[in-house]
Amino acid sequence: MRPFLLNATLVNRFFTRLDLKASYRYYDFDNRSRRVFFPEGIIVNDQGSAVEAGLRSFPWAYSRQYASLDASYAVTRWLSARLGYGWERMHRERREVLNANEHTVGPTFDLTPTSWLMVRTGYKRSWRDAHRYDAGRFAVVETEDSPEEVRAAQLAVLRKYDEAARNRDQYSLFTQVTPWSTLTLTAEFDFNKDHFPGTAIGLKNDINYVPSIGLTYAPLDWMSLFADYNWEGYDWKMRAMERTATTQTPSSDPNRLWISRGKDQVHTFDIGSDLTLIKNLLGFRIQYTFSDASSLTRASGNSAGTAASDFPRVTSQWHELLARFDYRLYRGTTLKFGYYFNHFTESDFGVDVMDVWMGNVDTTPNVQRSIFLGDRIKTPYTAHLGFVALRWEY
Repeated sequence: MRPFLLNATLVNRFFTRLDLKASYRYYDFDNRSRRVFFPEGIIVNDQGSAVEAGLRSFPWAYSRQYASLDASYAVTRWLSARLGYGWERMHRERREVLNANEHTVGPTFDLTPTSWLMVRTGYKRSWRDAHRYDAGRFAVVETEDSPEEVRAAQLAVLRKYDEAARNRDQYSLFTQVTPWSTLTLTAEFDFNKDHFPGTAIGLKNDINYVPSIGLTYAPLDWMSLFADYNWEGYDWKMRAMERTATTQTPSSDPNRLWISRGKDQVHTFDIGSDLTLIKNLLGFRIQYTFSDASSLTRASGNSAGTAASDFPRVTSQWHELLARFDYRLYRGTTLKFGYYFNHFTESDFGVDVMDVWMGNVDTTPNVQRSIFLGDRIKTPYTAHLGFVALRWEY
């Protein structure tokens, strides 16, 4: 593999109240890994005979270009406006879409009517195309199938969400209040909505919203306390189809369609303190984070095949503790050392049943008993980490 990264930025402040900025970023992931050939195919779910003879791995590679133009204008002493435009071109080697372009445009407004209040609001609109979507390019992996056979097996109207045409709306609102020099309060709300207009089978909509609040309090010159709370919500809708023959399509067999709707929620609490133990020499941070997440999927439809059904709720919890010292060796050089603790638990019906030896689970007749090597990395887990790092700034 040979990754390559290039960044370039140009800033113009010639005009008194107008700032102009242009930037360009190029990243190339050149994958030169060797291909692996499976002449006899693979065995699916550890049962039956081998299928898909002639499979050959492919070294997936991609490149991404991003260019942006921003203009910021100070309208008044307390109001500034910024208008931005961005263009991104994504090239994927041998994927369904070789080249995709996304255009983003939108304004941002900063308001500071008083010394103790700051408000920032913004909106962005994005359009991503998906020209010449072709599932037949996967024939580089399924080497014994023609592109036409691969297209028929993939379903012509199916679109993978990372390559499908997409319209995105992003709204943001941030407020900062400083009633006293020792206290700062913040509140923020982000709302994103993704719509996939050309997708008949696949992800149709994805909406997420993240309100958050926080505070920073410095009762003493050498002590600062902080706390934050975030709530994340994700709602999505997907349309799928069960097929028993490549001739079946959503138009010919509508009773084989089903709709899935998901709702994911995450609550995150964060609290900590920064202490200056010796001024300009030694600092200390202690921070604790707790996150509680849940995911629920409901499905309906597919009366002609296996009826769609709801999934049990999946939950997880995350605990994190950081204790870190910052020792300033000399100007621009800091020695960091400390302790990190992490504890993670999860309840997932799809994983909880797994074991190293699946003979106790796969009890149906004529099923070859399988081995699940991932059993040793199942949750819950606890991690303790001591670290030492050297930071140099210039």
